Amino acid sequence: MERGACFVGKCFLKKIVILLIALGGLLVTGCAVLTNGLSGSLYIESSKVQQIIDKAEYPAKRMQELKDDPVGAPLVKSYEMFAALMEQKNMDSSLVDSMRLSRRAFFEPWKRVSDSICNSASGELSLEIRAVYEAAFRFGIESDYDYLLKEQDSLHYEERKDVSFEDKVEFLKSSGLGEMMAHFFVVRQDVPYFVKPAKTLNELETLVTSPWEEREKYKVTNMACMEKNPLGQETLVLTKEYSTLLDAFMGVDPKYAFPFSGSNLKEDFLMVAISVVSRHWGHGFHYESFPAIMSVVFNENRTLAILNVMGSFNTGGFYSLEKRDGVWKAVAHKNTWIM
Repeated sequence: MERGACFVGKCFLKKIVILLIALGGLLVTGCAVLTNGLSGSLYIESSKVQQIIDKAEYPAKRMQELKDDPVGAPLVKSYEMFAALMEQKNMDSSLVDSMRLSRRAFFEPWKRVSDSICNSASGELSLEIRAVYEAAFRFGIESDYDYLLKEQDSLHYEERKDVSFEDKVEFLKSSGLGEMMAHFFVVRQDVPYFVKPAKTLNELETLVTSPWEEREKYKVTNMACMEKNPLGQETLVLTKEYSTLLDAFMGVDPKYAFPFSGSNLKEDFLMVAISVVSRHWGHGFHYESFPAIMSVVFNENRTLAILNVMGSFNTGGFYSLEKRDGVWKAVAHKNTWIM
């Protein structure tokens, strides 16, 4: 699994500092004349300068607002203790305990909200999509295990390739894949779906050629939640409220969508609970865990399915699945798109 590097915020903040130094005393006038040439004068208006300053100050303002928010306050309090611990050579065990309690005070209510949402989705289609997702998830774990085993222990591949699924999961976790170490797995419950006439999987595959094809024709339904995914992680539903809270915590200004300083440390802080990955080109963050469902296409009697999945912060592909004796089984996976 790939992990996005959050470089944009720091680089942009450096540019702000350089620009402010360059402007120097000219900021006092409210409008700085930078150059006069044959093409005329080039100005930076005071309103533009203020925008730059506002963008730099936004994260601190939102953190302060979160302290007064009953839902977000425990997260801020826990993070401040985490940041203090990172400065210590010998970590204070009582501070570690306090940090964990505060972090739990944020995630436990989110889990209760998620459970309530999950319990409301129990229709036949909702359960079908969950079963398709779980089958694809297991297939992905099997594939990752096979690939990593060949990379790390090719000499013993034949004798180790057929171990139990649980042993495969433990092997992947022990390999240091951070997203797998998080306690929770974050999902969006609403799933776009479409039905196409097809009698065979090959026929359905030929009808689904693009992850964004005919999106305006897709319907949306809620997916039933896995109590725990195949990695053993508990489910959290990414609601609009919690997405907004996490954006505020990470310092993402909705006007500009870019994170600023401190984002990497915040990612490390959250990693114990959830995976947080920078979006492509640094435009905010992915709070939804990978693999994340983009859409699903069924045939008319729902015995065949193509699951469109985002596998990392900027790549994805299709899982092909068949329903055999009432059980969904993934038979193939292709990485097909890059953002």
